[in-house]
Amino acid sequence: MSLLTTMKSQIRVFIGLGILFFSVFQCKPTDEKLNGNAITALTVSAGSTDYKATINGTTITFANSVPYGTTQVSIKALTLSEKANADKKVGDVLTVGSNTITVTAEDGNTAAFTVTITASGPSSQKAITAIAVTTSGSSLSYAGTISGTHVIINDVPESSSTQVTISTLTLSEFATANKSVGDALAITGATLVVTAQDKSTQTYTFTINTIVPSSEKDITAMTINVNGTTHSANFGGTNRIVFLPISSSTLTTAPVIKSLTLSAKATSNKSVGDTLTLTGGTVVVTAENGSTKNYYISYADYTEKLPSVFDIRVDGNYFHNPSGIWADGTTMYVANDHFNKILAIDISSREQVTSKQISLASDNSEVNSIWSDGTTIWAVDYNDDSIYAYNLSNGTRDTSKDFNAQTLTGAGNMSPNGIWSDGTTMWVLDEQDNKIYAYTLNTKARDASKDINTISSGGWSIWSDGTTLWVANNNSDELHAYTLATGARDSAKDYRRLSNSNSNPFGIWSNGKIMWVADFPDRRLYAYVAR
Repeated sequence: MSLLTTMKSQIRVFIGLGILFFSVFQCKPTDEKLNGNAITALTVSAGSTDYKATINGTTITFANSVPYGTTQVSIKALTLSEKANADKKVGDVLTVGSNTITVTAEDGNTAAFTVTITASGPSSQKAITAIAVTTSGSSLSYAGTISGTHVIINDVPESSSTQVTISTLTLSEFATANKSVGDALAITGATLVVTAQDKSTQTYTFTINTIVPSSEKDITAMTINVNGTTHSANFGGTNRIVFLPISSSTLTTAPVIKSLTLSAKATSNKSVGDTLTLTGGTVVVTAENGSTKNYYISYADYTEKLPSVFDIRVDGNYFHNPSGIWADGTTMYVANDHFNKILAIDISSREQVTSKQISLASDNSEVNSIWSDGTTIWAVDYNDDSIYAYNLSNGTRDTSKDFNAQTLTGAGNMSPNGIWSDGTTMWVLDEQDNKIYAYTLNTKARDASKDINTISSGGWSIWSDGTTLWVANNNSDELHAYTLATGARDSAKDYRRLSNSNSNPFGIWSNGKIMWVADFPDRRLYAYVAR
């Protein structure tokens, strides 16, 4: 055999062996399986709370304990090695304590994982974190201040009841109490026992301080909206309200309450957004103590007489002819020219207040005008040409403050009628002289520099706001205006549209919002919008 032939044969064998080796190497078995059998993540849930596991080898624990009393949890999420299976799945339950989850790899190898779930011990918390009470018949709530195991509740309205009702009670989580919302607490000596989850208890003592409930039931401010325009309340007396300038005769759209401010703790049957009637209507305010006050609502132009609800009727058999009037804001004092008394009328209720009535001296029986500084009340007697002084609080005489006949007639003031003072000067109208005389109030000395020398004939009584002085004129049935500082006429401020039945204007007085005009024979004080 030739050398070439031998070499070719060897090459063929070498190539064949290489192919055989390559084939053997490539023929690894294709059915080999994965051997992973680990739990890589586990989440359980107790109630609405989730807990994530801490995995350390085959030991699984949880950083946080589940709530006290929990006996089992559910598996919310379970992540294993690829293609592994476990004997637990999402939705299965684990018990509180020790559990085993067995994981089987794809190749059949298994691993047992110990899962330990712990529950917390019972809570020892037994605090009252918030408490409030109400009184019978009231919607108001009074919160307690908690200091240790002592609860103080202040400013609870005093009533005939000896107990209050729990309206709010908030405790520590899991705690319970021997009282709940709706239960009563004694005003004196009340206690409340709170029991913790671990059954330990805490007793709380209460101090409930009562106050006399407020009787305040005022509307202190009010506005209404009419066709986009806001109108503010003007108060006449303590429970009469008029809105200006709105004429009740032309009002076609029901006014809407825009703002309403009441006394503290008072409530009302009307609120912001409510409508009033075209004639006004009534707003009822209820005080904390349950008493009520009716407010009468009306509308008027600046030139109108106010609705008759603002008038004050002077009743009483001996009071047929009201002359002079003066008020302190709540009480209207009314004099009579033939009976020596000054009647007192509550402006709010229109009822007589006999305790404030003043009986005049026997020789002071022809009274036609009065004025007071809040301490002393002076009454003009045109028959005696004198001005008598009385203590307003008890009606006793104070002769030291009289303006006697010598003082007045000595100045030529022979027929004194109306009086008014700013606290420094006393002005005295003389109906015969058609003049107003000025005197220093404390000394009674004449101050002719402040006289108003020319007024229309028929002047009877006077009143001033400190700038303008008005004279009730019984001849023209009008109120004439004068500038107080100069005595000049200011006819723009006259009251020329008195009611037809107010044909004998005598006494006048204003609170700055309403001018009341006493009508001599009509036994009525007519109300007008103040200029």
